[in-house]
Amino acid sequence: MLKDNLKKLRKERGMSMRKLAELSGVSRSTLHDIENLNMKSTTLNTLEKLADALDVSVNYLIVESIEHLIEEYLKEAKMSHSELAHKADLKLEYIQKLADVIPDMEDYENVRKIARIMHANVDELIASLAKQEPPVYENLNPTLPEEDFKEDLIDLAEFEAFTDVARIVGHLDELTYAEIQRLKVAVKLALNKEL
Repeated sequence: MLKDNLKKLRKERGMSMRKLAELSGVSRSTLHDIENLNMKSTTLNTLEKLADALDVSVNYLIVESIEHLIEEYLKEAKMSHSELAHKADLKLEYIQKLADVIPDMEDYENVRKIARIMHANVDELIASLAKQEPPVYENLNPTLPEEDFKEDLIDLAEFEAFTDVARIVGHLDELTYAEIQRLKVAVKLALNKEL
């Protein structure tokens, strides 16, 4: 997954390994190992550098693509794309191009239907689809002083993180401020942190 995502993103952006190494500060030998030796893990620091250089989230780098997951589940179910399309009452072209959509609510419902038919992990497929969403930059005010702007970016990162978590457990609506605060409390309780 990391291997495939990294190579795909690098090629989509027309970058050589040398260029990505320059932009990220990650050695070419490490990039080569990740892309060609199927390294199962690397450091968080390396992932963050690569994500920054490619202008994506770390999550985007490490979560398998919806296309790859569907392929794997179809193999397990001994089912073709055509059979899945028929059983899900969806167009074959839609299923084949699902990796290219910017998902909306209907796409999430279709993925739930696809998961049920293939007996797949719904949360895994939803998380994979969610990574295709563009970042949300509402509530950012570009006229703010730099310090205030940094604070908004931190809030945006929190918002995106909690939104991703909510989607994984099936909450597809936009989170309210109160819901985010409740999630913060739940995480602190789960990790035995002081409130």
